Amino acid sequence: MTVFIWIAAVVVLGFLITLMVALRGSTPAERAVIIRALAELARGLRGSNNKVIEHANTETPDEKRADSASTTSKQ
Repeated sequence: MTVFIWIAAVVVLGFLITLMVALRGSTPAERAVIIRALAELARGLRGSNNKVIEHANTETPDEKRADSASTTSKQ
């Protein structure tokens, strides 16, 4: 078990060093791409398959019912 922890620690440390070197020598556009890729990686590791909906309807069903009730009562 201890060997596994040491291997995992070395892998994580190597990843962090590589990331620091990549971010230090990159342009802001390249940094944005790297950060977006890391966010996708984190989302995948977390197991979340939720897609981002850019034009989401933020009204709750109760608000929709209230709006439709108010418009029908005005007519």
